[in-house]
Amino acid sequence: MIGLVLAGGQSRRFGVDKATYALPGHPANVVSAVKRLLPLCEQVIVVANPANQRQIQALVGDRATVILDPEPFLGEGPVAGILAACQSGAKELLLSPCDYPNLTTQSMRVLAGQPMRYLQVAGKNHYT
Repeated sequence: MIGLVLAGGQSRRFGVDKATYALPGHPANVVSAVKRLLPLCEQVIVVANPANQRQIQALVGDRATVILDPEPFLGEGPVAGILAACQSGAKELLLSPCDYPNLTTQSMRVLAGQPMRYLQVAGKNHYT
């Protein structure tokens, strides 16, 4: 299974790049996301954007492969990031957003054990 961190958003509402943001006393969000996927996945891919790609690469080092959305879909949302991972040969993906600092490896392990399922939170469905 390939771990996929979606970190290519524009963070317009947040005001600063969410992927590289760090809560006081914590690593950058993207680093936390990579760390939570590493125990579960044979490889972790981070989909970045042109503005944060170098900083993310410096933050994650050799723990993850950092890629961009495919050129015709650059900046077009999370589905472009999934497409980018699939183009790298991934057949089974475990997705993690970069901006859920309290999401744990154990929670991701539960999700990974429930393929093609969804969660319901506050009346909204979220496919896992």
